[in-house]
Amino acid sequence: MNIKLKKVTPLIFLTLLPLFLLSQKNSHHPYSRFGLGEIEQEGFTHNKALGGISAGLNLNNKINYQNPASYTSQDTNSFIFDVGLKTQQNRFSIENNSVERSETAFSHMAIGFPVTSKWKSSIGVVPYSSSGYNIETSIESNTVTKLYRYEGQGGTRKFYIGNAYQIHKNLSLGLNYTYLFGTIKNDSDVGWEDSEQYRHNGLLTYRKQMINTHIFNIGVQYSPDLFKNYDFTFGASYDISPGFKGERETTTTNYLDTITTSKSFNENYPSNLLLGFSLSNEKILWGADFKYTNWSVMSKYSNITDSYSIQTGFQYIPDKGALKNYLKKINYRFGAYYKNGYFSFNGEEIKDLGITFGLGLPIKNNRTNFNISCQLGRQGSMDNNLIEKEYAIINFSITFFDFWFMQQKYR
Repeated sequence: MNIKLKKVTPLIFLTLLPLFLLSQKNSHHPYSRFGLGEIEQEGFTHNKALGGISAGLNLNNKINYQNPASYTSQDTNSFIFDVGLKTQQNRFSIENNSVERSETAFSHMAIGFPVTSKWKSSIGVVPYSSSGYNIETSIESNTVTKLYRYEGQGGTRKFYIGNAYQIHKNLSLGLNYTYLFGTIKNDSDVGWEDSEQYRHNGLLTYRKQMINTHIFNIGVQYSPDLFKNYDFTFGASYDISPGFKGERETTTTNYLDTITTSKSFNENYPSNLLLGFSLSNEKILWGADFKYTNWSVMSKYSNITDSYSIQTGFQYIPDKGALKNYLKKINYRFGAYYKNGYFSFNGEEIKDLGITFGLGLPIKNNRTNFNISCQLGRQGSMDNNLIEKEYAIINFSITFFDFWFMQQKYR
């Protein structure tokens, strides 16, 4: 990275930050009308290529915001800027019917930098949940057909500021302060058709909820000297929040009269417990995570339940110092995950199972790299008249890495 790019990169981050804060990706899942919408898989492109693992990852040229203790692994005097894009193809099936939807959106933007040799920091913005659906149904009787339409959009994002400190050569602690915010709209329209198929307007309701909360994410990573040829790291993180505040605005009209009401509300925010490990050397990395979230504390939302997930990932680098064979410098990544819960219908929790793979492509002879990951998965099933979602997600990101505060000395 030349001197001009060193000066421009912080300006790029500050310029793009409002765009990421205000932009919103909409889901296309009918279930996203419940809870806070469809919860995004957290992590950056390299995490997602590894099945989503993060608790025990401590890479010196990557940002791992899910466990803030990992920031201390960043090289002293270095600067990291990571920005990503996501594209997704979905197919929804119920009984003998299916429909396909696609979506593309920015996925994340973050920077990482040192404060001292033992104190490192990170700032970023990431998506958290999204809502987007358009459902139409009807009920027939002898004389009229009742028509129902439900439509929604919006979602939430996270803006975080994190710090980590290495209190011992084998032990690091970290803390993220996160501001979660967003707006979710849910509209409904009830009408009917008479025997001559003439549509009569009925009751139209617009609902908008604006929510925000403060979250403190505490992380720890411990790397005991257990193996001679491998580095082992155990990691854990836990969320603490006073709960979120919100405001629900409802507008109801029957095309003759319109009534608008607004009401503030408070709601509990679920705790997240993340546990995991990684085992690595110069060529390989293997890790696994377990995550539990107690969604059931959110009493004002229906059809959601506690969830847990298991992830594992593997990375192989044939020879990161290879000078002539570029293929040996590529990071080859694979993973898998299983998730259970969050959405629940008729006593059946919605499961999500998928595999992942991806590449880390070095640029020139430095640690800046281009990352790509692919997720192939299936969520839910068609049993009991439920919806099955099959999806393919491709994530792209570029991670700029450079030593910012070192000056060359010439004689």
